Amino acid sequence: MRDIASAADLPFGSPLPPSHGDVMWLGEAVAPKAEAVAACGRSLAGANAWQCQASCRRKCAVRRAPAASGRREDLPSVAQLEQSVNLACTCLRDGARARAWEISQEALQKLLRRRSRGRHLHHSLEYALRVNLSCATEEVAERELHLREAIGLEPLRVEARFHLAALLAEEKKLAEALQLLRQALEIAPEEVNCLALTCRCLEGLHRHAEALTVATQLCRVDPASTFLALREVFRSQPDDVFVVTFSRCGTTWMVQIAVCCLFGAAANYEDHALFLEGSIASSAAYVQHMEAWSDKPRPRLFKSHVPAEMHPGLAHGEEEILQEHGKVIYVVRNPKDALISLRHHHANNPAIGWTGSWDEWVRQWIAGDRSQEYGGSYFEHVKGWWTLAQRHPQRIRIFYFEEMKANLRQSVAEVAEFLQTSLGSTQVDEVCKACRFESMRGRHQVSEDIRSRVNPEHFRAGRVGSWREELTAAQAALVDERLRTALGREMRQGLRIAE
Repeated sequence: MRDIASAADLPFGSPLPPSHGDVMWLGEAVAPKAEAVAACGRSLAGANAWQCQASCRRKCAVRRAPAASGRREDLPSVAQLEQSVNLACTCLRDGARARAWEISQEALQKLLRRRSRGRHLHHSLEYALRVNLSCATEEVAERELHLREAIGLEPLRVEARFHLAALLAEEKKLAEALQLLRQALEIAPEEVNCLALTCRCLEGLHRHAEALTVATQLCRVDPASTFLALREVFRSQPDDVFVVTFSRCGTTWMVQIAVCCLFGAAANYEDHALFLEGSIASSAAYVQHMEAWSDKPRPRLFKSHVPAEMHPGLAHGEEEILQEHGKVIYVVRNPKDALISLRHHHANNPAIGWTGSWDEWVRQWIAGDRSQEYGGSYFEHVKGWWTLAQRHPQRIRIFYFEEMKANLRQSVAEVAEFLQTSLGSTQVDEVCKACRFESMRGRHQVSEDIRSRVNPEHFRAGRVGSWREELTAAQAALVDERLRTALGREMRQGLRIAE
């Protein structure tokens, strides 16, 4: 990291999204959202794909000075200015950037007027106002001016440096951006946004080995940033295969089918496939190991629960375009059965030990609160992958858990065809035998050293319609209603998800 900015400024292949996702709060937001929503209808530019969700919720505490005596009536109080900062943040969150700019600009002028009257300087307050002004304007020169002023006010804070580095990266000034990121990481070595943006800049400068090292560091600091890191450094290979699902929708089952189609019926998924999230959470070095793939035969086969917008196989800087190589098998399951399966999975995992009520579980599952590590809600996960599959029908194939249960032989034949492997009738029969649910459950073993941290009964029941035995009519209706509103009629029919 010490020589991170030593390269010359080279052409940058993929543009960064606007860096308007991280705004500065002072204390708690006290302004009502209704005012912000009514103020302006302009939409806020999309948040950076490489930004960690946690950082978007960051709040910075202002260092308050003792109240000055003899306050003039025409000067706003510090509390009023702080309220303006929070109101501007609310506007930015709701997409009202013009209103946020007006509020922040007015507050900054008031603060400068206080300073001209000899009042306390309040550097932290001005810092927050200038960062928010940079988030509220499209004008590049104005954004840069405010951010450089903010850095001068608070040189030991990283937010303004990160924003300025993102702005410079947008302008394809990657070497300058890396210099700022180096400074920020010297202040906060584990700042995930800075690490992720560093990966992108290094890739843009064709310094892939260094980018891999930084991605490894990012995953070590925050395993939840696995997809964040991989999106910046992953390079697809011609025979790559991803098996992706929302959790408990037949992921391991489909991985076994794909492995048998590629390597023969006697092959076992544990010897050929890499579970991205689990492997990198166990050892961040897997980011680099995955590229070498020295201890597994090719093709590379990845198991994952990655949401579509964070799929490593997307072209760098793109949200809907795949890299040149690689195929994806995506499995959909009835959401009510998926909900039931995940509930038992969490209850049987000693590290989680879920013991709450079914009503509580259903509400949290619908909201995505029980599956944050998989990218959020089932409905958004399915919607994202269906949309991506419509764009790349030759590269992404959707399968259905229920159809696999009803006719495994046909599903195996379709997987083999998609992966362009030739299987005779006898071979298909052998694969079906190896991939029966009972056969897989009988072979699955959990070692004693991890039994206390995982669900030892990974293969529980695998039935279709088990929700009818465990959900009340009201609970099932809640899931159906969310399915209708989240996916819409056309997408539900296209996905053939039964209610």
